[in-house]
Amino acid sequence: MRYYGACITLNHTLLYAYGQYELHRSQPAVTHLSLYRGFNRFSDDQVLEKIDRRRWIVLLNKLSSFSVRRERAEEFGDHLLRVQVPMTKVFF
Repeated sequence: MRYYGACITLNHTLLYAYGQYELHRSQPAVTHLSLYRGFNRFSDDQVLEKIDRRRWIVLLNKLSSFSVRRERAEEFGDHLLRVQVPMTKVFF
């Protein structure tokens, strides 16, 4: 079982490295990616700071429920969240 876990970790590392290589190769000047997420509401413990009416700092645990297409994200909630994610955080 221990060997299997090490293989999975190695595969994830290899996949991440390849994804980062391809992102940099196809878009070398891009440092951040705009991602969108539809939502209905945030709980109080997710909102860290409200900078103004339209800009908030929120705590999120993953990027898997985000989309690069705004139209697709609008299907999943009454409100839309747009984030600027460093390319180093993107895992395809």
